[in-house]
Amino acid sequence: MIRYFLVLILILTLTGGSIGFPQLPAAAPDRNETTTDRINKLFEQWDKPDSAGCALGVFKDGKIIFERGYGMADLEHSAPITPQTLFDIGSIAKQFTALAILLLVQQGKLTLDDDVRRYVPEVPDYGVTITLRHLLFHTSGLRNHFLLYQLRGWRWGDLESRADALNTVARQKELNFKPGEEHSYTNTGYFLLGEIVQRVSGMRLRDFVAQNIFKPLGMNDSRIHDDVSLIMKNRAWGYNGAKNNVWTNNITRSEEVGDSNVYTTIHDFIRWDQNFYDKQVGGEAVTQMLKPGTLNSGRILNYAAGLRLGQYKGLRLVSHAGSTSSRAEYLQFPDQHFSVACFCNSGSIDPSDLARKVADIYLAGLLKAEPGPEPPTPEAAAKGIAEVQKFIQQHATSLSADKLSDLAGSYVNPDNGNRRRLLFKNDKLMFERGPGAENELVPIESNRFVVAKVPIKIVISFEERDPQFRIMSISSDENTTPLRLVYAGPESASLPPVTAHPGAFHSDEADATVGFAVRDGKLILHARGFEEPTLLSDDGAGRGWYPFKALGADSFWNEWIGLLRFTRNSRKQITGFFISNFAGGVRHLQFQKVQSSP
Repeated sequence: MIRYFLVLILILTLTGGSIGFPQLPAAAPDRNETTTDRINKLFEQWDKPDSAGCALGVFKDGKIIFERGYGMADLEHSAPITPQTLFDIGSIAKQFTALAILLLVQQGKLTLDDDVRRYVPEVPDYGVTITLRHLLFHTSGLRNHFLLYQLRGWRWGDLESRADALNTVARQKELNFKPGEEHSYTNTGYFLLGEIVQRVSGMRLRDFVAQNIFKPLGMNDSRIHDDVSLIMKNRAWGYNGAKNNVWTNNITRSEEVGDSNVYTTIHDFIRWDQNFYDKQVGGEAVTQMLKPGTLNSGRILNYAAGLRLGQYKGLRLVSHAGSTSSRAEYLQFPDQHFSVACFCNSGSIDPSDLARKVADIYLAGLLKAEPGPEPPTPEAAAKGIAEVQKFIQQHATSLSADKLSDLAGSYVNPDNGNRRRLLFKNDKLMFERGPGAENELVPIESNRFVVAKVPIKIVISFEERDPQFRIMSISSDENTTPLRLVYAGPESASLPPVTAHPGAFHSDEADATVGFAVRDGKLILHARGFEEPTLLSDDGAGRGWYPFKALGADSFWNEWIGLLRFTRNSRKQITGFFISNFAGGVRHLQFQKVQSSP
């Protein structure tokens, strides 16, 4: 346990995070409150005739022990949410696609080690094999196509078809990483799995799932929605959060399936939940769904077939969230035969938080407080430092001053904009933990270093795809996911004026041409087809005008797009830029300059 907290504290310290203190226990519930009262209080702000809301189901031992709708499914027609309301459950749909694939494996029609190009030759040949297993566990390295759509000029409400998704897949020229090397969540993989089900079975995915999963389980209202022209009764429409007490429509028109577009109800979903116990549909395939994936290194993932595996306050948890114009959360506590499903029809409502609060109420007697981080004792810290120094003495190698100085500079987490600096001082490469706090990086290989004088072995490695794109990975254990930062340029370079980046830029892979503008001293990337908004939002999401924060040496950051870094030729002229966004599933997406003015 102490070693776990050492890892946590050091990773946070080394990467600019903060260490939180244990939260105070929640106030004791009113003894006169019933369980129903406490649950209703969680949802009361949306339990109104003029508000979007949620449907909640609590399942125990195969029965619904609580169900209720809060708010409205259709504000224009005053239709309330009920347990029979159909919700788009977003990425929870991946579970149904996973089982469909495993059913075909049972039938001997494919194997998980088949090359995806055997069934979908539109996937480019990257010189490595991408298997169905890679797709199932998000280890394929394929880019997530949603950010590519955004850059192309797609907006909420535009039709998103199966052909669009296939075309985007076919245009990609490189992977994020070698298949099996990493786990990186991508909708592209599950879209392709859905495509494979259709091509192997000879049936549309919606028909295959209806015939082989929904109907046998009695999920009579559930469906895969792959045709936006079809009428769907009792559906919950999506809404944006209320501004000045006015809700606005947030309706998507997507025909892309496999990764999303399953509509279901609380009444139907308990049948899906119960199938994990009695395995009425799938049998051994359901057991297979719950087995975690592994990386090439042998590291076991906390992700199975469309399901996340973990713990919550000391209890084993199987879960998954979904997010489109609606949001959803599914929590299953298998050892307690207890589950919570919460479906909401607005992105401004957080069903993941609500579902956990509902679980807190029902499982209060079984849950343990989450422990806070504990600093190591002086004795433990001294022992750890000595062990690290011994490892360094045994494995240290030497690198040239040029090699070390080349690695110095600013590195950015493209998902949150946090920066770390590597400094070259006195022929040594130093990791800056904070003002005046530096530790030497001692080389143990040409691209791997160990942080000196810390009480646990922290390894920092570098991957360089080309001279202007480098990834720094920080890890403390081979069984944990490294933190990855992208090189943002030499720290010594002064910030160039944002006006030094005019022009139009094109990416064949994104099929997108973008331009730049400067507003209030900020660099703005604007996607094709979007008029300049009257008021710029901080992230630009959905509006096509993305304001960037300057980081340094031609590098900029936006919370939706990620890290943007301009590239230059030997004469210091701008030739293009690349975008990297780990959470968005896109790395090293290149744009080339095509003209000198937008």
